[in-house]
Amino acid sequence: MYAAPKNGALACYTVGSDNICAVMCKKGFDFKFNPPLLYFCASGIWQFYGLPNQPYSTELPWPDCSSK
Repeated sequence: MYAAPKNGALACYTVGSDNICAVMCKKGFDFKFNPPLLYFCASGIWQFYGLPNQPYSTELPWPDCSSK
């Protein structure tokens, strides 16, 4: 699993053997690029879930947070 984003946090839980994670930034920080709503690792492969019609990057690891 990747480390939490710089200046941010990572909230993950496990369902069976799969991990589901959400990334967030600390107050006063924002992502360098828009991440998906959720990341999930199924059978060792990271996948993404984003809201329809909302552009996001599928770059891994998830983005760091920088000052606004």
